[in-house]
Amino acid sequence: MAKAADRIWGPPDADGIRASYDSPSRLGRLRRAAAGDLRVDTLLGEHRALVVDLLRVGGDTVKGRTLFAKAGNARHVAIAAAEYLLVHGWIELREKRRGSVWEITALRWFQADELRGALNLPRRDAEAGRRADAMATAPRDERLRTLHDSLRTLAMRTLLRRATLVAQLDRWCAEQRVGSRNAFAQFALDDTHGMTSADWHWLDRHVDLEALGVSPHTPGLLLRAPLRLIVDGGGQFDLAAIPDMIALSPLTLARMCGAEGSPIAWLLVENRTSFEDVARKVGDRYAVVWMPGYVPEWWLDAMRHLVSLVPLPALIAADPDPAGIEIALRASIPWGSDWKPLAMSPQALAATGRGKGMTDHDHAILARLSRLELDATLASLAEALSRRGRKGEQEALDLTDWLDQ
Repeated sequence: MAKAADRIWGPPDADGIRASYDSPSRLGRLRRAAAGDLRVDTLLGEHRALVVDLLRVGGDTVKGRTLFAKAGNARHVAIAAAEYLLVHGWIELREKRRGSVWEITALRWFQADELRGALNLPRRDAEAGRRADAMATAPRDERLRTLHDSLRTLAMRTLLRRATLVAQLDRWCAEQRVGSRNAFAQFALDDTHGMTSADWHWLDRHVDLEALGVSPHTPGLLLRAPLRLIVDGGGQFDLAAIPDMIALSPLTLARMCGAEGSPIAWLLVENRTSFEDVARKVGDRYAVVWMPGYVPEWWLDAMRHLVSLVPLPALIAADPDPAGIEIALRASIPWGSDWKPLAMSPQALAATGRGKGMTDHDHAILARLSRLELDATLASLAEALSRRGRKGEQEALDLTDWLDQ
């Protein structure tokens, strides 16, 4: 089929429309105005409504079946609206002859954005600019990068709203805030009930909100330990009676002023499933604590207080991957240098099996870590990750097997 520029066009008819036929048999043709005036002031009523509906479809062309489907039973309205757009130079019509009747098979916009502007609709070029502006500022907290990238697929109104939520969540993290979901909604939107259920589902799909300090309710530190905690003002809290795990709120932990018992060490575990397994198996000998990813500030404050009451060294077990190294380094803050990584060695990485391929984000973390003075085990793990190009998951390991290694 000939390109439009190469086609032979006939002279304008009485309405100023030129035609170009696909073949000598004249079963198909294109039609366009010789010199349209690009008017819309006389496009009214149901014809105008149909054109507005077509422009919302997007794209350079509209198929004939779409045109007639949107017109419904008013087929005559579809034909009249298309002829109006044709005569005034807004479109080119493709038609196919059936007997003596020419049927519209497609229309192609010449200046769709100008037509949108004339009809007081949002221009797509302006919308593209607004989308680019909304996506321009990436979050500083790398845990939010996937969330930020997910904005690209959203409709414009939703994109603008949720870009604000990403920016506010980034600020929440930078300020190391902790609070309920209502508290975050108030912080982000100045309205405790401003977040919709769809907003929360979207956030939950892409980030670990609890690890970012946003909890459905009051946060709790999960642990099991052979300890009896002394309560300020009188009373005791016997953790040794717990067979698996218990969650203690920051306020509850802050009221503890002493401890009795002799665990071997603090044992921090990142993966929730692994934590529960370890807590059941060795929580009668170790003080086992769940480490919810890149731990929030409230968790660090709670652990600082517990470590001041029970000053023992720590074993820290995160995923044998680049993010796991950063997670372990942050969780180690309450112990200073009095800690060791557990199951975070090249041997542990190998024991996780094939694992997953390293991403650009993983390599960026390794680049950051290369500027730090890591202990020998974590340094060798970082080197093994870089060399292997694949990372491991803690859940593939039985952590209790690594306690005596």
